[in-house]
Amino acid sequence: MKIKQSSDFIAAMMALVDLCLIICAFYIAYWLRFDGFAGVKEYTWLYYFSAPMILFLLLRRGVLTGFRYQSMKVILQSTVVAFGVAGVIASTVLYLSKTADYSRLLFGNYFLLAATFVFLEKILIKKLLESQLRQGRMCIRIAMVGFGKKFEGIVTELKEHPQWGVTPTLIIDPRTTEVKRIVSSICDEIIDEVY
Repeated sequence: MKIKQSSDFIAAMMALVDLCLIICAFYIAYWLRFDGFAGVKEYTWLYYFSAPMILFLLLRRGVLTGFRYQSMKVILQSTVVAFGVAGVIASTVLYLSKTADYSRLLFGNYFLLAATFVFLEKILIKKLLESQLRQGRMCIRIAMVGFGKKFEGIVTELKEHPQWGVTPTLIIDPRTTEVKRIVSSICDEIIDEVY
């Protein structure tokens, strides 16, 4: 039985996993620095401040959910940039606020661990997805409405690259199909996205 995928739900779940990894990285970094969790509440602002910024930057760089189409090198670069920018902004805010009582080691370990965890998570999920795609599972089923050489080229390219996980399930030429028929055809199939 084929089930329609919800890209919004998947994006929300990926963001939640990333957030959990970022918070875990903070607590591990704190434990490594202070050998326990006494006084941890004084530092939790660090992930409250940085985590939303990191998630936004990962989303902007296409690493939050779009990593299934990217190479490991691009995923690594995007992850490093996202955490690097967030680290620079957080350290700038610290400097400008004249906060003297903070640990540079905690700060560095937190961003390093969080970036490592998120990168490894993306690679692991990418490998699992590729394994599923090779077995014909987890594909995004799309309806393609269009015509012309460029359109046909895109259809051919998608069919020749099943590892991308995008399957053209329904191909409709709007010149020869009425709007009502296009809508009913899409509704009759299990379609995740319409291009």
